[in-house]
Amino acid sequence: MTDAVGFPGPPARRLEAVFRADASAAIGTGHVHRCLGVADELKARGHGITFVCRSEPGHLVELIRDRGFDCIVLPAGIGPEEDARRTVAVIEAKGAPVDWVVVDHYGLDAGWETIVGRASRRVFVVDDLADRPHDSDVLLDASHGEDATSRYDGLVPARTKLLLGPPFIPLRREFFGRPRTPRQPRPVRRILMTFGGNDPLDMTGRALRALDHPDFAAIALDVTVGTSNPRLEEVRRQAQRMPQATLHVQHPQPSILMDAADLCLGAGGTTSWERCYLGLPSLIVVLADNQREIAERLDRMGVVRSLGDGNRLTVEDLRAAVQSAMGDQAWQLASSRAGQALVDGGGIARMVRVIEEMGG
Repeated sequence: MTDAVGFPGPPARRLEAVFRADASAAIGTGHVHRCLGVADELKARGHGITFVCRSEPGHLVELIRDRGFDCIVLPAGIGPEEDARRTVAVIEAKGAPVDWVVVDHYGLDAGWETIVGRASRRVFVVDDLADRPHDSDVLLDASHGEDATSRYDGLVPARTKLLLGPPFIPLRREFFGRPRTPRQPRPVRRILMTFGGNDPLDMTGRALRALDHPDFAAIALDVTVGTSNPRLEEVRRQAQRMPQATLHVQHPQPSILMDAADLCLGAGGTTSWERCYLGLPSLIVVLADNQREIAERLDRMGVVRSLGDGNRLTVEDLRAAVQSAMGDQAWQLASSRAGQALVDGGGIARMVRVIEEMGG
């Protein structure tokens, strides 16, 4: 028996899982938020959860703890071998077998996984780069489809179960729990700006300057930033000078802002999938190398318009892109429908099923 998004019935037994993910000013917050969505559902089903994170500048340790999870903090700047040794110490200190270690981290590979795997029953890797070997029981790459199985040839052992493609996009319950209906054609009256928790390129400031223009005087602007944004006060001052702009710092329910918006100007990270699910037409900016391939593929599919590398975009480029998108209602509608067709919201339920079946 399953619920509406495919969660299985009650688990056969309680599992213990350790999540290893980091957030920082350099790598952003997506890895931790992705893990939190899965951890929330596992906890709701009675499983035990512990997070392990490094104390890098811009970490989200307090946010994790505020969500009700234990979070063990590792020193900043340690290498993979020391990281693995300290993670094993966390596992051994629990005094009970750990069923799963879930690792979502571009800086860790098979060497780390082999060491940690000796202290746990199974290892679950979340990746989308396919640029390094892994030693895991499960590997999830939601950004590439089943036709991309060959990406991991020679990178994972034969035993690894591959979970590939948009069916496994781990949307949080905040999103998949919302009713969604196909968007109808409508003029753009509200724009959402969202460039991640840290925004390393200061795209928020650049976008505000782009839309601080008479053409957008009647457009409401919702601007989201994280508390770890190093330019928070500067962005706050910019937004205060624009009567149509509202600044939201660490907004607790971004789905509300996405639902209300007619157009989004944002980063090409994990929130791209959330916008797809809610059918929000989006212009996305590549803020990191790992976003480039996905941004280009979604652009080719007609799901988004990719504006390319943020380092190369001027204020004038951003202004022109938004003006063009506002005037193209046919693209807005096609983008919205393509996004909703791509992301069905059942990704975490499918992950939970695999974790419980293999862990039980």
